[in-house]
Amino acid sequence: MQNFILNYFIFVDKEEKYDSMLTMLTNSSIAMRNKLIKLLKNISEYKPQEKMLSCHQGYEAILLIISNEEGLCASQISKKINISRARLSKIVNRLKKDNLILFFQDEKNNRINRIYLTEKGKKKSSELLMNIDKEFEELINYMGKENIEDFISKIETINCFIKEKKC
Repeated sequence: MQNFILNYFIFVDKEEKYDSMLTMLTNSSIAMRNKLIKLLKNISEYKPQEKMLSCHQGYEAILLIISNEEGLCASQISKKINISRARLSKIVNRLKKDNLILFFQDEKNNRINRIYLTEKGKKKSSELLMNIDKEFEELINYMGKENIEDFISKIETINCFIKEKKC
């Protein structure tokens, strides 16, 4: 479910995702809904450009998935983050064009191509992880320990709600 939420905010059209999410919040007042819309838009529009590898949505996420678990095939990646094979294919082709990944035919099934990082891909994914760590460190320093603990508690409450609704 955590992956679903991440993908929801990364890959779904902005207006569509806010509208569908907010319709679930039927008990909220109009003022709370408007404030939530504004906050979600501000968060989703934050893109530290100097740290981004590409303007292609999902490029970094796919690179990090491959770096975390090399040897996956496209269908496995597609299922992990719930995106279409067509969308994934565009991103993977871009990663290959940028010399960040390689394909190797599966030893047992020659119809399957496994995806691995090149040295350049490993370096880029490492840089990306360092940038993400730095962003979180800055956020934690900005918010302070008490606010972070409160935020984590609220996210845990949301996760419990999602788990209950899923059953």
